[in-house]
Amino acid sequence: MYGQIKSNPKIEAAFIRNAEKPEFEMLRVTGMAEILEDKEVEKRLKQKRAWLWNNVQQSKVNTDVVIFRIVNGSAYIWNMMWNVKEKEAPRVQL
Repeated sequence: MYGQIKSNPKIEAAFIRNAEKPEFEMLRVTGMAEILEDKEVEKRLKQKRAWLWNNVQQSKVNTDVVIFRIVNGSAYIWNMMWNVKEKEAPRVQL
């Protein structure tokens, strides 16, 4: 995935709430991926999300972790009300 982001930083991420229910919602964030090379941010993440780092270390796949943030984009809440009308959904600029 790192190579894909480096060659084309356009990105969309979705965060689902109540996925098991019919009235689920998603926060959809689109923009440009900006790779962070900040040791202080990495240190804080390792402290606050120790379980994640433990999982990465135990993984049998490539264990390199790249931290990025999404910039120059927008975010909106998607639910079935906005199905097939995504372009009309109100957005917040990042």
